[in-house]
Amino acid sequence: MKALTRRNSEFLAMLRATSIGIIVFGHVGGFWFFKPYSEFLHVFLPVFFFISGALSYYSYKRSPSPLNYYVKRVLQLLIPYYLLCVLSLIVYLCQHHTFPKIVLNELILWLTVNPPNQLTPFPIGQVWFLHTLIIITLLSPIYFLLYSYKPSILFIFCILVLCIAGVQTTITGSDIFGMHTNDNIYKPLVHSIFYILGIVYFQSQYMDNKASLLIVAIISLAMSIGLVYVCNLNIDYEFHTYRPDLYYVSGCIFAISLLLLAKNVFVAIIGKIHLAGLVLAYMHKHTFSIFVLHSLAIYLSETLLGLSNPEYKTISYGLIKLMCVVALTALMSPPFTWLSTLITKNMLALFGLNASSFSLYAARQPTPQLNHNETH
Repeated sequence: MKALTRRNSEFLAMLRATSIGIIVFGHVGGFWFFKPYSEFLHVFLPVFFFISGALSYYSYKRSPSPLNYYVKRVLQLLIPYYLLCVLSLIVYLCQHHTFPKIVLNELILWLTVNPPNQLTPFPIGQVWFLHTLIIITLLSPIYFLLYSYKPSILFIFCILVLCIAGVQTTITGSDIFGMHTNDNIYKPLVHSIFYILGIVYFQSQYMDNKASLLIVAIISLAMSIGLVYVCNLNIDYEFHTYRPDLYYVSGCIFAISLLLLAKNVFVAIIGKIHLAGLVLAYMHKHTFSIFVLHSLAIYLSETLLGLSNPEYKTISYGLIKLMCVVALTALMSPPFTWLSTLITKNMLALFGLNASSFSLYAARQPTPQLNHNETH
């Protein structure tokens, strides 16, 4: 197993912090301000799967057993989600002055990270990511073992998944893979491509160089553009993110390749800007909390501050709402991080496991420096 260098660790920390900032911006309104091009910001969700694959491989290798790895990773994902469910219940109680009537099948949906929309007082659609990541986590030891002993089989698996995504590209709008069901396997399989890419990039001696990345970028860009013309696709990612097809996958791989090509420049620039380093360090520390809570912050800005979507949106309105959402999320995140960390550590202790520093996407390496003078 190749060690994760300090430069790569710094880059992953910065990339994760930057990505969560862009996702919040997109959900506040950024996905719609310059359509269809603003929809390309959706590529930063696959970036999270890429990061998780890279770091989870190290976590798995350090774990004494697959069961140990499973328990840690699943608890680290579920506890904050269940805290979000409690917050959702509190908001519902404040709205209706009574608890919702939840039947057994709805309770099962809540517990399995598929909360029914009609019972959520504010949108929490982002939990599809957690549902997908949990399934990938359950599959991940297979990916790790295949990469260690039979990488050719893992490569064939990726090709097969790309072929399935290619079929979806040609039948956009259809649901042959059961994506409207609550426990479909299609999304986890497709997003496993990015997860596996994270493993390969940091472990393979062939991928961690600019020549290889440039080849991947050119091929994925050519594939993405070719699919648009051959299949007469709408380039707007809004029509491809719910049913991730080959156009979506190739475009996201192209974006990830560009980010990796710019790795050294990105780290060098942030390292010279003290304030940027501090902001990214904060966002990196509370990534999971920001991810979970920003939809609640959007809801509060609309209901308590009156920033509901007007018929005619203006730039000033968008900036004010963005600042309010960012401020509310920043205030709520530290106590949420503290509480979820405390509960998770106690739960891990019940299983006789140590709970070292961890995050939403993977158990981290030793905390990286985000600039030359600051650590978090």
